[in-house]
Amino acid sequence: MAKKNTDPSRDPQESLRARALKLLSSSRREVADMQSGDLQTLIHELQVHQVELQLQNEELLAAQLELANSRDLYLDLFDYAPIGYLRFSSEGKILEVNLTAAELLKVDRQTLVGVDFSEFVSPESQDSWYLYRQKLGADDANHLCELKLRRLDGVEFMARLESAACRPRSKGFFRTALSDISAVHETRRRLEESESRFRRLTTALTDTVYRVRFDKGSEPQTAHGVNCEAVTGFSPEEFEANPQLWEELVPPEDRSLVRQQAARLKSGFASPPIEHRIRRKDGQLRWVRNTIVADRDSTGRLIGYDGLIRDISERKSAEESLNALNATLEQRVADQTQEIRLLAAAMEKLGEGVIITRVNLDAPGPEIVFVNEAMCRMSGYSAAELVGQSPRLLQGERTDRAVLNRIREQLSHEQPVHCEVVNYTKEGVA
Repeated sequence: MAKKNTDPSRDPQESLRARALKLLSSSRREVADMQSGDLQTLIHELQVHQVELQLQNEELLAAQLELANSRDLYLDLFDYAPIGYLRFSSEGKILEVNLTAAELLKVDRQTLVGVDFSEFVSPESQDSWYLYRQKLGADDANHLCELKLRRLDGVEFMARLESAACRPRSKGFFRTALSDISAVHETRRRLEESESRFRRLTTALTDTVYRVRFDKGSEPQTAHGVNCEAVTGFSPEEFEANPQLWEELVPPEDRSLVRQQAARLKSGFASPPIEHRIRRKDGQLRWVRNTIVADRDSTGRLIGYDGLIRDISERKSAEESLNALNATLEQRVADQTQEIRLLAAAMEKLGEGVIITRVNLDAPGPEIVFVNEAMCRMSGYSAAELVGQSPRLLQGERTDRAVLNRIREQLSHEQPVHCEVVNYTKEGVA
């Protein structure tokens, strides 16, 4: 069998084909000198080697196909990822960029290659971008940065960059993930504004807030807001130093109500606001409204509650005054009602006729609302026939219109009037 040529003195510039022809020429001479048995063995070995080469070729084709599929998958993942991917040089120039990043910057991907990324960084973020690149070159760790970027059309947006230096760092470039966080940044800004307003509101309130947290195996932890001193006279530090201080402020006869409120909440029931008294540090007894709201974790387990204490002493005082006034008014109404009943009974028994009308003097005129028994006897009408009618029902031909006008004139000026007027009975008798 021919030996493989491993001569190290072989010309490295010699073409592969010339080397192959040279080996083949040498092999033919050696084969011509071989015996018949050796020739058969050589042929067999060559056939086996040919089959091995065919198998290796098939494996190489399969590996090449798998490599192509992997490459296509990588390109698909790289180009169409939901966030942008870039590769920067140590100077900040863009070496490679995917389609998502190009879309974020609103520039064609081919145009971006070789561009300095600082061209897209807003002036207010240039220093941050410089310091970020310095940090990337210092170690192999991943680093985060938020920058305000500006597209070529002038539109600005907040971006988040997460970069890692290529290992080893001697390669001199960084892999970076780029994402638009404008919505997140706006939400964060609104949340900060909301928290700031809440802090200002709680500081301006005359009410006080407190928090109670339950930890397994330990006593509940209570924290009082800055306004607790305005309501109770005690500072937050004094409450922190004495966990029992709040309960001590509540008079003994009101403590069961406060305990029941917390117990209902712990048992899973609704716990409406309660009103009870507290004894301030200066000794004043004040009324407060105590409202608590449950605080539960993601599993629904009660981990504590938040409370709001409002001083309602002024309202309670006003309610007591109003209740006293209402009681006085109710008594006065009852007394006057009794007087009216007595007066009505007296009028019923009078021998002279009495008619009471409403004050409306305009058309259709006053309306009779009361007549006594004497008036019914004199007119021949029943009370049911007179009530709701106009006094004109009792007038007739001999009724003097001038007298009626004088009555109307005096009454319109709320003055008493004494006169004689002719009325008619139900039968028409004057």
